[in-house]
Amino acid sequence: MRTFCLPFLRNRQFVGRSAELNTLKQKLLVKKDCQKVAISGLGGIGKTQVALQFAYSIEQEHPEFSVFWVQAMSIETFERGCMEMATALGIRPESKDDVKKLVQQQLCGKNSGKWLLIVDNADDLDLLRGSEQTESLLTFLPESEDGLTIFTTRHGEVAQHLAGSDVVEIGRMTTRETIDLLDKSLVRKSPPHDEKVVMDLLTELEYLPLAITQEAAYINTNKIPISEYLLLLKNTDEDATIILSRNFADKTRYPNSANAVAKTWTITFNKILECDKLAADLLAFISCIEWRAIPYSILPTARPQARLIEAIGTLCAYSFLERRDDGEKFDMHRLVHLATGIWISQNGRAVATSVAAIKHLSEVFPSHHYQNRETWRDYLPHVARIHKNEQCQGTEEKSELCLKVGRC
Repeated sequence: MRTFCLPFLRNRQFVGRSAELNTLKQKLLVKKDCQKVAISGLGGIGKTQVALQFAYSIEQEHPEFSVFWVQAMSIETFERGCMEMATALGIRPESKDDVKKLVQQQLCGKNSGKWLLIVDNADDLDLLRGSEQTESLLTFLPESEDGLTIFTTRHGEVAQHLAGSDVVEIGRMTTRETIDLLDKSLVRKSPPHDEKVVMDLLTELEYLPLAITQEAAYINTNKIPISEYLLLLKNTDEDATIILSRNFADKTRYPNSANAVAKTWTITFNKILECDKLAADLLAFISCIEWRAIPYSILPTARPQARLIEAIGTLCAYSFLERRDDGEKFDMHRLVHLATGIWISQNGRAVATSVAAIKHLSEVFPSHHYQNRETWRDYLPHVARIHKNEQCQGTEEKSELCLKVGRC
C-alpha cells in the first residue's frame, strides 16, 4: 500500500529551481545511475524546499512510490521522524528504541515496494557516523533495490560522505526567480516603476531565498514600501543587524526553528566553534574586515600550514567563503558577514576580536617599499574597514597600523 508521509504541505510560493529539480529527476528516475543524492548549499539557500518540491512531484507523477521524510538535526528529531514513519506504515513498536530498527526492516523488505526517503538537515557528520557514546544514524537508514534516498546538508564534506559524487549544489537563485519569489511573498505587490528599487534590494539580499522571505514578512508586518526597507538595510550595520535578526512565522519551516537569516547561520557558527576552532577564529577575523576580495595572505597563519588549508576548507564547505578562480582571494556573502558580527557580539568577544584583528593587520601590512604596491592595494579596503571600528579607537595597535599605512 502506498504511503505518503511529509512534514509540510506543498509550498505554494515555491518558484524556479527547474535545473536542480531536473538533475534530481535525471539521476534518480531517468538514468537511474544512483540511489542516493545529496543536496548541498548555504543555510537559507532553499535545500529543504527543493527536496519538498521534488517529493510532491513524485506524488503526482510516480504513484507507485511511497514517500517518507525524517529530520537528522539531532537524535531526537530523527527518532521523532521514525515514529511518524512507523505510524504511517502501521508499525506498532513496543518501545522508542525499537522503532528505528523496525522502520528500517520494513523498508528493506521485499514487499516494501518503491520508496523515496528524504533525510533533511544531515549536517553533523559526528552524529551521522556515531561515536563511542552514540549510535550512528546511518546504520538505521534503509537500503533496498527499490529505494531512493535524498539528503539535504549545509556541509559539502558531509554531502560527499553521504552520496559520493552525486551531489546537487544549490546556488543563488536567478534574477527572475527571486523577483517571482518576492512578488508571491508580498501582500501589497510592488508597482512596475519600482523595478530598480526591487533589483537593488535583491542585490543587497544576494538573491538568497530565506532573506527574501524574511524581508517580505517584515514589509508585510510593518506595511512599509520596499524602498524604505532598502534604506534600512543600507543605512548602517546596526539597522541591518536588527532586521536580519527578526524572527518571522513560516509554515514551510519546522516549528521552533530559527527562521531569521542571522540566527540560522549563528547555529552553524557555534557548531564550527565546537569542531574547528581555527575556522571559527578565521570567521571572527573576517567579521572585522571587508567581505569581498579577501587575500589569502591577509588571513591569520597556522602551523602546520595544512591546518589553515583545512580551516578554510571548513568555511568553504559550509558555503560561508567562496574561493575566486585565481585561488588567492575569497569572498563572503555580505549577509553572512553581518551575521558573523552578530555572533561575535552575542558571545561577548567583540572587543577582543577587533583588537586581535587590528594587531594582526599591523603585523602583516607590508613595508612602504614600492614593490609592495599590489599588496597595499589588496589590503587597504580591509584596513579602511577596521579603521572605522569603534572597538579599536585609541588603541596602540591602531596607531601602529595607521603609521604603516601613512608611509605608503
